[in-house]
Amino acid sequence: SDELADHPADIVVVPSALAGVWVGPSKNYDEGMNWDILNSNSVNATDAIAYWDRLRTKFCHGIDGASEPSCPVIVTHLPVVVDTNFAKYMLQKLVRQPKYFKGRVVVAGIESNLPIKLSKLQSKVRTFSSIIRDTPTKIIPTKPLFLTVPYPTFELPEPIIIDGFHRDKLLSSYWAPSAGSGQAKENMSGGVRSALEKFLYSHPNHSRRDVERSAGKLNQHAIYVKGNDCITFPSTTRHMYGINEINKKSPGSHLLAPTSRFCLEPGGDTPTRSHFYVAAIFGCIPVIFDGGNKNYGQQVTQWPWRTEGDQGVGLKYEDFSIILNADDVARDPSLVMQSIEKSDYDTLRIGLAKAVRSLAYSNNGQTHDAFTILEKIVCAETKMKLV
Repeated sequence: SDELADHPADIVVVPSALAGVWVGPSKNYDEGMNWDILNSNSVNATDAIAYWDRLRTKFCHGIDGASEPSCPVIVTHLPVVVDTNFAKYMLQKLVRQPKYFKGRVVVAGIESNLPIKLSKLQSKVRTFSSIIRDTPTKIIPTKPLFLTVPYPTFELPEPIIIDGFHRDKLLSSYWAPSAGSGQAKENMSGGVRSALEKFLYSHPNHSRRDVERSAGKLNQHAIYVKGNDCITFPSTTRHMYGINEINKKSPGSHLLAPTSRFCLEPGGDTPTRSHFYVAAIFGCIPVIFDGGNKNYGQQVTQWPWRTEGDQGVGLKYEDFSIILNADDVARDPSLVMQSIEKSDYDTLRIGLAKAVRSLAYSNNGQTHDAFTILEKIVCAETKMKLV
């Protein structure tokens, strides 16, 4: 607002460009937004330039004795992965903005991995791992900060609810079958999905049931391994059931996670997947896979707050996940069961119970959740000053 521009704040949170607010009256993305529009020419570089230009001129002001304008920390959201035209243009045009502005921008997205075709942007943005790894400085950076924040699935439940589930399944999986509607994701994943499917289907007592998923109209399947049995449940995702309702429904995709010990979470067309958060929230140890994606290469997946060690607000994923190389598993899927057998399940469950509050959102303002970490990172950015 004009009032905010006249009384500069330390932090300004602005709507995503998809809201159309900062692009201009000719764009109205609120009506009829869909995946095709995100990849179409209707979302172009001109829109991205207009968005960043308007933010810069609105909130950055000259100050006495300074050679460059002063800007607040500007936080915005990128609600789609970077393999869409919309996200690509937004990042490409951001890094071309003046240093005094772009170094003050924090972009919170559902995935911060950059595809190979945008690899030149890697050196032009900061990531969570880089701000944790690099020596802290009080000088305003010259690169925007691009963060992965958790995909919203279920509200953060109370631990007592999760601890109350009876986990009678060792391993479960849930994704679009690679031989059907999930073929595109399989092609991008480097073969890990089909390898895992064949491994699970090779069980002598397996069964399978396909159902239609309303989001995207994908035929989904869910498989679980229970002792000597490998059985599927109908995968119901027509409604995002709350914790209290999920037990009232027939077993489905989201009931597999709270009743399973381990959940397979391979990437698809991009390195991350939303079901990872379902698994984490419901206490199912995620089995995740780095590398192997056709468009992303051998990158380590930038899950939220992922670090290599115990660093600040970061999460050491080895403490609550099983991490495998996708290419290795594509060649030998039995590595999954070998890793599960070698793991310490009780220790991983304790680790997941601690980590989950950083991987989901709570409506309780007093609860530590994913937004709490984002707040800490953004507030740290405000402590950096002009030289």
